[in-house]
Amino acid sequence: MSPPPDGPRKGLSGFWLVGTTVVIYAASVLAGTSLIVGIFLPLLLTLIALQYNLRALAVILALFLVGVLIVHRTEIQLLTELGVLVLGLGVLVPFGWGWVSFPTTLWLASVVQLAGLAMVAVGAWWLGGSSPGDWVVANFNQSAELFLARAREEALAPESQAALNQLIDSLRRMVRQTYPVLLFINLAVVNLINLQFLQPVLVAMQPGRALYLFPRGWRLPSRLHWLLLLCGVAFVTGGGAVQVGAINGVLLLAFLYLLQGFGLLAHFLSRVRVPVLLRTLLYGILILSFQVYPLLVVAGVAEGIFDLRHLRRPAAGDGG
Repeated sequence: MSPPPDGPRKGLSGFWLVGTTVVIYAASVLAGTSLIVGIFLPLLLTLIALQYNLRALAVILALFLVGVLIVHRTEIQLLTELGVLVLGLGVLVPFGWGWVSFPTTLWLASVVQLAGLAMVAVGAWWLGGSSPGDWVVANFNQSAELFLARAREEALAPESQAALNQLIDSLRRMVRQTYPVLLFINLAVVNLINLQFLQPVLVAMQPGRALYLFPRGWRLPSRLHWLLLLCGVAFVTGGGAVQVGAINGVLLLAFLYLLQGFGLLAHFLSRVRVPVLLRTLLYGILILSFQVYPLLVVAGVAEGIFDLRHLRRPAAGDGG
C-alpha cells in the first residue's frame, strides 16, 4: 500500500528525521519505561512513512525490535509498547494520506491500541494467572509506596497519616475499577498530541490540505449528555458491575466533554480576536491546572445542551 498522491514532497532532512527518531527510541528503551521522550515517536515515524514509504518505516521498526531484543530489559513491556506504537501508526499514516479525518483518527487509533493492550493482558492472564487489574494495582502500589515513604520522612501527624492512607486506599480501588478508561484516555492524549503537531507539517507538505481546527472544531453529538446523565444515575443507584461500568462511562464522557469545553473556550477567544500566542499560552496554563477541568467539563456539557456557539462555523483560515 502506498499513499495516493505522487510527486516530490518537501519535508525534513532524512538524516535528522531518522536520527532523531532512533535517538528518542533508544533513550526510551534504556530508561526502561515510556517516558515523555517516547510521546513524539508516532509523529516522527508517521513523517518517515509519508516522506519516504512504508518500507522505510518497516526498516526503522525492525531496527527498534532488534534493539529491544538486545537490551533484554523488561522485554515484554518494551515489546508491548512497540506493538502499541505500530497499532497507532496503522491509523496515523492513513490520516497523513488524507484517508481518515482528525476525530476518526483520534478515537480509532486509541480504540485499536486499547484492544491490543487488552489482548496482551488476557494472554498474560491466561499464561501467568495474574489479571490485568492485579498488574495495574501492582504498578499503582509501587508509586503509592514511594509517595508514602516521602510522607513518612516529613513526620506527619498520626491523623494526617491515617487520612493519607485512607485516600491511597480509595484511589487504589478506583484505579482497579477504572483502569480501562484511564488507559484509553492516556492513549488518546498521546495520539492527540501527535495529531496536533502532525497537522501543520502535513499542510506544509501537502498544499491545499484542509486544517482541522482543534479544539474549536471538536463537537460531540448534541444528545450525548443524556448518556452522561444515565451513567451518573447508574453509578449512584446501581451496584457491582453496573456501578463499575457507569463510573467508566462517566470518566470517558467527562474526558470528551473536557475537550469540548476547551473548544468552546477557543471559540470565544478567537471571536474576541485574542492573539494566537496569548491563546496558546493560556491553553498551556489550563492544561496544567487540573482544578479547572471540572469547569471545562461543565462548559462542554452546557455547549452540548444549549449550543452556546450557535452553530457558527469557524472561518477557514482561523486558527484553533
